[in-house]
Amino acid sequence: MGDKEDKDSAVGFKVGNRYVVSKYIAGGSFGKLYKGQNIKTKEWVAIKLEPKDVPEPQLTLEFMFYKKLKATESQGTSTSGSGPSTTSAPSSAAPSGAASAAKTTSGSGPLRGVPRVHYFGPCGKYNALVMDLLGPSLTGLQKTCGGKFSLKTTLYIAIQLMDIFEYFHGRGLIYRDTKPDNFLFGPSGAALYNQLYIIDMGLSKDYVDESGRHIKMVTGKGVTGTVRYMSRNNHAGIEQSRRDDMEAVGYMLVYLARGELPWQGVKADTLRAKYKKIGEIKRSTTPEQLCGDLPPEFARFIRTVTALGFEDTPKYRDYSQMFNKVLSKKGLKDDKIYDFDRNHQMRPNK
Repeated sequence: MGDKEDKDSAVGFKVGNRYVVSKYIAGGSFGKLYKGQNIKTKEWVAIKLEPKDVPEPQLTLEFMFYKKLKATESQGTSTSGSGPSTTSAPSSAAPSGAASAAKTTSGSGPLRGVPRVHYFGPCGKYNALVMDLLGPSLTGLQKTCGGKFSLKTTLYIAIQLMDIFEYFHGRGLIYRDTKPDNFLFGPSGAALYNQLYIIDMGLSKDYVDESGRHIKMVTGKGVTGTVRYMSRNNHAGIEQSRRDDMEAVGYMLVYLARGELPWQGVKADTLRAKYKKIGEIKRSTTPEQLCGDLPPEFARFIRTVTALGFEDTPKYRDYSQMFNKVLSKKGLKDDKIYDFDRNHQMRPNK
């Protein structure tokens, strides 16, 4: 079967008797991503399909985490027929002192930065996850803006990320896969088109046990995540916690603002050697060197989060306020206009 035939093999499939697969978007380790439509309401959705026979099903795990984030319709309306009973989420609670999940869209609903899941269940030889169809990723938008964002846009993104991770960690989860590809804005024309969303929970993990106790720090772990943004402790094989998510956010913000990081382009004979070299560069580069001519608050953020203890709760609100103050300090008009707002034609729904 040709590549195009393989991509289009699921087009026309009905999912849960409510959705139809209409167009291939992308493929990845999870399987394939398609654009789909609600048969009754005509609402466009995103549909992830993963073969049922994969050795380590990622989609089921991802659905579990969306349930913990209160992003599934079963938390508000309905997800009738939402697949295998094994998908019920663990009931662990955030540890004492963890950030509360207070920022919600309405009542006990999910944070606006978490897309809704409409359905999870079987679709022929696949398992299917039906979600909100979002707009472009930070990666795509960065390319349309000359390879980097302005200071104002980077600050707006930073402030949204603090809210997202406060909520995410407040649900007892760590993300472990921070990268521009995994943060999308709302679709063009939507009321919340400038709302940032976090996606792809396949590498997420509970950082608390069922009694609400923080997991123990262990060493000798393999690396998890994207090497460009992963924390120094991740490189060293140390169990990840909330601090590692925040360090990765710091590296991503620098990349978005400057268009590069000093450890890009590192070459080595083996992948292990490459990861080791990158980790060494991260450890030898001070936050001030890394951030260059960015406002000192960026280096302060990285220095602060890398100094956190394994079980420490990041001070999300403090970080958000710090970034917000840079706007006025630099005389930037707080009009919530991003760089790409001037490029609406570059933000079509896929």
